[in-house]
Amino acid sequence: FASRFKAALGMLGVVLSLATAGGDDTWTAYLTTPPALALNLTDQLLTRADQLAAGVTSPQVSGDVDLVVSGGGNFDAYYMGAQTVFSRVKDLTVHRYSGASAGGMMPYEFVLKGEKTTVASHFSYGELCSQYPDSFSSFLSAAYEQDHHWRLMAGWQTQQYGPQLAQLNGVVYVALTCFTPLPTLEWVHNYTAAGDQATQAFMGTGTYIEMYQGKLCS
Repeated sequence: FASRFKAALGMLGVVLSLATAGGDDTWTAYLTTPPALALNLTDQLLTRADQLAAGVTSPQVSGDVDLVVSGGGNFDAYYMGAQTVFSRVKDLTVHRYSGASAGGMMPYEFVLKGEKTTVASHFSYGELCSQYPDSFSSFLSAAYEQDHHWRLMAGWQTQQYGPQLAQLNGVVYVALTCFTPLPTLEWVHNYTAAGDQATQAFMGTGTYIEMYQGKLCS
């Protein structure tokens, strides 16, 4: 069933992505070299974070904390901005992160790739959307395209940051729903490039379907 379902989704993807022949190449290039606009916006956001954090003299929450991030698709941009402030507040130290869907993906990116690279990649995706508006003109096509592009990013970051994956271990906890056969919660907090395990865990928490260590997950 899983293989047939994935094949059907793949056929749907061919139809939806016909207009993005250059989109994949552009996105892959942006992962390595973000466009100037994305870098400029990143600098502006991080400067703003410096200013906001400098104004926090008596935080209501301080000391050592663990952070749970809710899911919500691209609403993770709110967390992205908040995280840039959290990381600058002197009396606040975040030790571990947990979340599902986008709430697991974004902390994963921050810890693995670093703040500036992560923020720049998300601004770069906004630039990609503006370059290929027809591909993002409906909810269905936009959802498919972003899922497809996030899969490209997931594989790329596993290869690019393979040696750094260990720094996620015991720090970033992502939740997957796996069918064994009933829906079962599975927490992943150890990562490796071997067998593309890290890629599968990253996508498994945030996509509609992903095979993770032989199990159908979402």
